[in-house]
Parts: sequence; structure tokens; C-alpha cells
Amino acid sequence: MTHRESGRERLRLSGLVHLERRTMEGSRIIRDNLNRVCQELRPLVQPRSGITSDGITPHITLPNWIQARSLTSAASTSSVTTSRNDMESFVINLESDERDPDVQSSSRPPGSPPGDSRSMPSNTSSNSPETNSEPTNNPQPDESVTDLFNLSPEATSLINVIKKYIPFVTIILAKAVYDYSPGIFNVFQAILLFVGLYGTFAFYNSRLKAEIAQHSQRNIGFLLFAVIHLVFTICIFYYLYDDMKLYLSVVFIPPYVQPFTVADLLWLVAVTDFILKLITIIIKILVTIIPNYLFEAKKRGKWYLAIESSSQLYRSLVPIQPWLYYLLESYQGPQKVVGVFLSAAYMVSKGSDLMTRARAWWASMLKLLENVQLGVSPDKEALSNAGLTCPICHDDYDTPVLLACRHVFCESCVARWFDREQTCPLCRAKVVDDPSWRDGSTTYFTQLF
Repeated sequence: MTHRESGRERLRLSGLVHLERRTMEGSRIIRDNLNRVCQELRPLVQPRSGITSDGITPHITLPNWIQARSLTSAASTSSVTTSRNDMESFVINLESDERDPDVQSSSRPPGSPPGDSRSMPSNTSSNSPETNSEPTNNPQPDESVTDLFNLSPEATSLINVIKKYIPFVTIILAKAVYDYSPGIFNVFQAILLFVGLYGTFAFYNSRLKAEIAQHSQRNIGFLLFAVIHLVFTICIFYYLYDDMKLYLSVVFIPPYVQPFTVADLLWLVAVTDFILKLITIIIKILVTIIPNYLFEAKKRGKWYLAIESSSQLYRSLVPIQPWLYYLLESYQGPQKVVGVFLSAAYMVSKGSDLMTRARAWWASMLKLLENVQLGVSPDKEALSNAGLTCPICHDDYDTPVLLACRHVFCESCVARWFDREQTCPLCRAKVVDDPSWRDGSTTYFTQLF
């Protein structure tokens, strides 16, 4: 029992000795810290001797000292962790301001030494969340195209290859344009003229069809202007190409003396076809201008059909001579046999088209010569049952005609109707055959072969 009590007494004494030693050590640390603080605070109350070049005595102020202390602490301390109790704790991370040497030298005031940290502004993070800076994701100016657009390595290599070849391609194109500028200009001019011919044909083709539909209300002045304009257009075109004598191809005379390319062939055939279309429209306009008392309205549709079928047959014959010349003259010597076989194949293929055009032309001529009656003259009973006015013109009957479906109309009114339709205007019963091309329209098909 006495031995146990003596052991406890020794432990108590050793604890007191240890506590006293820690207390003395803490007192010494506090005393050293107070001495260091006093040494640092002494310049705040004692001005430094010396006068600067501008005549002002420098003083060290409290904000400058705090700023210098914060920079010194930030450079020497990496992290400090302090726990208050078991429930709450906080961490203060003081990271050193690791800047680029170039940035530090640029932000240092002039005249200050390189190691003087007091000349640099403090960027140390504080405990408050408002002062925490976040990293930015803005691309730097020197980033490459690959980093900026997130391109794959294959796309990047392709872009690099294109960059290398762009100057050489530009040089080749510039040389080609300079060397072939006359030919390019001629091609561009030919395209413009072709587009002009097509636009002129399309405009007058639609307007002529509309004027024919108006019958007695047609605009004679516009039709005369159209004839003058079309003739002037054809003359201007052949004047521009007078050296090529393209007008000879219209009358089956070859305008060329040497072989030409397939592009020249197609251009010649297409241009000649459009010129013939314009001539066809001129003829139809002249037929339309004829007064009604000299040319019966019921026969105009047959004449328009005959003119169009004749035009189509003639335009299918015109390309034969240029095509045969191109196929035969493309080869010389023993290879001439190849041209003969190709010409024979062309004529065989062309034969079916010529037969179709010829049959259509012959049918139109028969319709033009025969006097086909649309109906019979109605009796008084049929005329009284039909009413006092024509259902088409809503006027008194002028030469009434009774159709097979027992409906009565003016002969001129129903004749113009059947130039566009096959059926009766009232009951839609089929009365006549196909009225194609009787309305004065011209086909848009271009005869290239």
C-alpha cells in the first residue's frame, strides 16, 4: 500500500515538472514574439533619416507595414491548420504568389530591386469567399486552330495540305485565265446570247397564247411590236456572228469549212433551233393579226396546228447535216470507216423521230383541208330549250350549232373552246380530238439531234 502511494506521488511530481517546463517554454516563446513585434513596430513611431530627391522625408506607415507582413507570410507559409473545437474548424491556405518572371519584372515599379517584394501588389487569397479568384477558360491568343476548334489530327493535316496547295492552284488558275481569256469571253458571250434567245422565245410564246385567247379583244399594237422586235433580234444575232455565217444552217447549207468540237455542234444546233422557233412565232402572230371577217375564227386553230407541225418537222431535219459533218470529218484515213458507222447509226436512230414528225404533219394538213362540222344547225325547239343566249359569250346566238350532246353554242365561240378542250363546256362529253397546238403555243422542246 505504501509502495503504491509513493508511485502515485512520483507521477504527480513528474507531471508538475513537465507542466512547469511547458509553461516556461511558452513564456519564452511569447517573450521572443513580443520582442520581435516591438522591433518591427519601432520604425512606425520613429521616422527614418534622410531626404529623397524630391525633398520629402519618407515615413513608414501602418498599411505599408501590414502589406509587407502579408507578403512575407505568404512567401514563407504554405498552409496553416487550426482547430477550434470538435464541432467547427477552418483552414487557411496561404499560397505563395508564383508568377512568371517576365510578369513580375513588368509589374515591378521602376528603380526597385528584383528581390524587393514590397514593390509588387499583394494577390494573396483572403479568408472571405469574395476574394477567391477562379481560373478562366478563355483561349490564349497564341492557341492553334486545333486547340480552338477541337479538330481531329486528320482534319488538321488536311487543312495544312490545303494551305500548302492554295498558292500553286491560284497560280495555275491565273495562268489559265490569262492564256484562255479570249475563249472564256467567247463562251460567256455565247451563253448570254443563248439565254437571251430563250427568254425572248418564252415571253412571246406565252403572250401570243394569251392574245389569241382574247379573240376580238386582242392587242393588235402589241402583236405588231412583237413582230418588229423578233425580226430585229434575229438580225442582231446573225450580225454578231456574221463571220461564222450561222444563217446558212437554217437552209441546210453547211456554214463551216473545218471540223469542230461537240460543244460547237450542240451550240450551233440549239441556236438554230431557237431561231426557227422565233420565226414560227412571227408566222403565228401574222395569222392572228388578220381580221375576223377575212379569216374565220373556227379555222384559226387548224392553221396554228399546221404551222406548228410544219415547224417541228423542219426543225427535226435541220440538225441532220451538222451531225453527219461532225461524225464523218472527225476521222481521217483508215479511221474514216468509224465515222461511216457512226453516221449510219445516227440515221437509224433519227429515222423513228422523222417518221413521227412526218405523220403528225400529214394529219395536220388533212385537218386543214377537210371541212369538219362541229355540229348541226338547231331547230326552233332545240334553240328554245337551250335559251336565248350563248352559255359561253352570254350574248345572242351568232350562227348557232347543236353538238352531239344536244347543247347549243355560237359556232365561233365553241370553235375557240375546242381549240383548247376536247369536251363540251356544259356536260364535259368528248366531242373533238386532241386540240394540241391549236391555241397558238409553240413547243419548248429543243431539237439537239
